[in-house]
Amino acid sequence: MLERLKELREKKKITVTQMSEMLGYKTAAAYWKKENGMSNINIAEAGKIAEILGCTVDDIFFNLKCSNMENPDKTAAGEVMAS
Repeated sequence: MLERLKELREKKKITVTQMSEMLGYKTAAAYWKKENGMSNINIAEAGKIAEILGCTVDDIFFNLKCSNMENPDKTAAGEVMAS
């Protein structure tokens, strides 16, 4: 899931530093941790990331196969779990 996020960001030639600035984070490390699954991405952040990348949240975070639908990860409300 998060591999797709990194792939789309790199395809747009946006650096981690640039993405963190566009999202209003104080450091690039804050975004890097989210992209690398060390911190959860909330739904508001997911929407902003999708807007920046010119995609939908579904395109980035929910590119699920039918087999993945059988046992979805349980997350706190409004958060996307790192895989």
